[in-house]
Amino acid sequence: MSDSVMSDSGETASARLKAIAPTAAAIFGAALVLALPALWNGFPLLYWDSADYIAMPFTLSMPPFRTATYVTVTLFGKLSGTLWTVVTLQCLLAAWVLREVVDAFAPGRTPVVLPALAAVLTLLTALPWFTGQIMPDAFTGILVLGLGVLAFGPRQPGAARRAALVGALTVATAVHTSHIALGLMLLAVFLALRGAARLWGDRVWLGARVALPALVVMLGTLTATAANWWVTGHPFISQPTGNLMLARLVQDGIAKKYLDAICPAGATFRLCPYRDHLPDSANAFLWLPGPFYEIGGWIPEVQAESTRIVADSVLKFPWEHLRNAALLTLAQLFEVNTGDGVIRLDTIYLNESVDKNPFIPKILRADYPDSLPAYWRSRQRTGIDFAGLNRFQAPLALAGYAGVIGLLVWAVRRRERLSAGLALVAVLAILGNAFVCGALSNPNHRYQARIAWICLVVTGLGAARLWRATGQGSSGDPARVREAGSSPQP
Repeated sequence: MSDSVMSDSGETASARLKAIAPTAAAIFGAALVLALPALWNGFPLLYWDSADYIAMPFTLSMPPFRTATYVTVTLFGKLSGTLWTVVTLQCLLAAWVLREVVDAFAPGRTPVVLPALAAVLTLLTALPWFTGQIMPDAFTGILVLGLGVLAFGPRQPGAARRAALVGALTVATAVHTSHIALGLMLLAVFLALRGAARLWGDRVWLGARVALPALVVMLGTLTATAANWWVTGHPFISQPTGNLMLARLVQDGIAKKYLDAICPAGATFRLCPYRDHLPDSANAFLWLPGPFYEIGGWIPEVQAESTRIVADSVLKFPWEHLRNAALLTLAQLFEVNTGDGVIRLDTIYLNESVDKNPFIPKILRADYPDSLPAYWRSRQRTGIDFAGLNRFQAPLALAGYAGVIGLLVWAVRRRERLSAGLALVAVLAILGNAFVCGALSNPNHRYQARIAWICLVVTGLGAARLWRATGQGSSGDPARVREAGSSPQP
């Protein structure tokens, strides 16, 4: 009897392994494809901020504008002794979430569609240049897609799978403050749709599930707070942003206009004597020698003064702030070039000597000395031709905007819940990211490129789904299209 039970158990385990093997192979294959740019580079891709994230697990000190939660990812690099572990984790998490997106749009086709999708994204979008980079930007797009699947996709067929997706998205939420903002924005939309569905019933067919997205955002926010507490000894969600906002006002000219108005009247701001010598860009104000460092730089007193200037200027010049926020959001929407900042980072300033003032080599020598030879040989150090890539990747990213809007209109007309829901999520996330990063920080190609690729994913998979569903219906009858491929409203 026991032999029979053991035999049945062995056959069951073998059957399960055979069932999951194709999907597992597809996930690992997709992850490998997403790692190709970093593998081709010969070293994990780096950005200016990467130096801080590499060092933070060793120093447990938090530089300005960083999020401690990404240390939970780069910590695996410290534990394993190689930054390739970080790249591996990011590529696997991205592949896992893409699997959930594919499975929602095309159930049962994951082993074929997922590797093909990863290959297309690697050739045509910026995604693999982020999954292979030591930066939290690898998680922006997968967070948005994952929240969309939880809100509008079919229910995952098991508690373990749902828990895995929630866990992956919790990490994606927590690794950057802008991700928390995006998550809260999308959750507010999901709550509004859910409330409308309850009030008006079948007249609002685009209802959204709320419980799991809310759990993700809550856990992500708590994780970020706990990580910041762990590193600094103080619980908080985000570091003060007064200096960052002031730098943007310096660039916009609002800071000078405000100082010119209040300094002659007796205001005692540290910046008053420098109001005629402010630089033209936010980056120059924050990172180059000049007025900011002459008044004290990152000390708490300057941070408090920056916050006060920002708040007072909003009250004094509200229309200028609104106009500039709109213009900066618009500008951010169109900054989608791949490879922003992926340049030679031997020194901070181009005219410096690596022997006298090293940048990335100094960090690696302290924390990953065995990696230095590979870094010296990396293609990033000698220059990667992103101009060639951006001749087709940037226009494709912008075409994705138009494509996902078209999909939204098509799906709404057909009342196809999944395609309409994911298209709506993509449109709102693109706009929300442009506002958070452009208006509240400063437009940068990296910010929008990290998320623009989701439009091509949603457009391609959604259009294929609608096309198949239309073919199954009777002359594209909306009711039959809805029945052919849509999970019921919650």
